[in-house]
Amino acid sequence: SDGGKLFAGPLWDFDLCYGNVNYDDNNLATDKWLYTRYGTGGNWSMHWWKRLMEDPDYNHAFSARWKALRSGPFSTDSIMADLDNHIQYMGEAIKRNFDRWPILGVYVWPNYFVGTTYLEEVSYLKTWMTKRLNWMDGNVSLSTGDFASASDGYDVSVFPNPVKDRLNILLTTGNEKKIEIEILDMPGKMVYFSDYSPSFTGKQTIHLNLTRITPGYYILRLKQNGLIFTTRKLIISNRGNLFPLIPG
Repeated sequence: SDGGKLFAGPLWDFDLCYGNVNYDDNNLATDKWLYTRYGTGGNWSMHWWKRLMEDPDYNHAFSARWKALRSGPFSTDSIMADLDNHIQYMGEAIKRNFDRWPILGVYVWPNYFVGTTYLEEVSYLKTWMTKRLNWMDGNVSLSTGDFASASDGYDVSVFPNPVKDRLNILLTTGNEKKIEIEILDMPGKMVYFSDYSPSFTGKQTIHLNLTRITPGYYILRLKQNGLIFTTRKLIISNRGNLFPLIPG
């Protein structure tokens, strides 16, 4: 059908997702791509994504789609509201479920987190999803569609984050070519640009003065040799309060 084109769907089999496994750190982690472990062959459906991500056009389309969805139905607020709406819709059925199957506070293979109440289970799910969404924002370029595929060997640390005025970037580089430093707002507009020319290889420390940037959420992007090797979500806080953007 549809001219013989392949398509993904339907969505199913969610019993071992969203940090719900205790036997595999990769499936539990919020800060890595899972598809990369499966290569481009073998009897795993996920090997398709490994191959697709090697296509620059697909990369660009993926990034554009992620950006569009994150500004609407995939925004963190929208996702959390959707979860709350489902909880409200189920209503008393939640209590009847656990009256029939009293497994709250009981380990059921392969759960990683075992909450003693339904609300604790919901809180764990929301926390896991928020961490995952934030990591994806920092690892999918919101402007060009390029991925941080050249990150091997750079060993980058960015601190403090949230930052008030002065940002420190600690990294390791294997060559002395110029490093481009970009900060983009969430719609993808560049609000800061600088460059740094290493005088030696190995560990480097770069200091940025960000006092002229309005407090908010941003993407920090580092390039060398024309390739992005790091993208990080960056929070610039109000100068008088370090955590004004973090809800309590």
